[in-house]
Amino acid sequence: MTVNIDHLSADELQQLIEAAEHLRDKLVHEKLASVRQKCIDLATADGLSISELFPEVDVARRPTPLKRGSLEAKYRNPANPMQTWGGRGKRPSWFKAALAAGSSESDLRI
Repeated sequence: MTVNIDHLSADELQQLIEAAEHLRDKLVHEKLASVRQKCIDLATADGLSISELFPEVDVARRPTPLKRGSLEAKYRNPANPMQTWGGRGKRPSWFKAALAAGSSESDLRI
């Protein structure tokens, strides 16, 4: 298949690129699905399951996102003890204000 792209505008070229990428992704997905089904059919024909063939891969279980625990507070606002900060990420406004007022980080440490 040949496409004459010499007279296409930038928008038309972008649309062509997006359409081609979409088609490529679709073909790759279909190929993977086909091979996957062939493997399942072959294993089933011999009385096996994919989980028996590949015990390290649990096909029924999706990976779960990492659970992040709360970070222990390292700094406390002397004006309001309910406000704490773990020392990661953007500094809270109360922390910056205390430093500007002359406090040091060690003064705010819990």
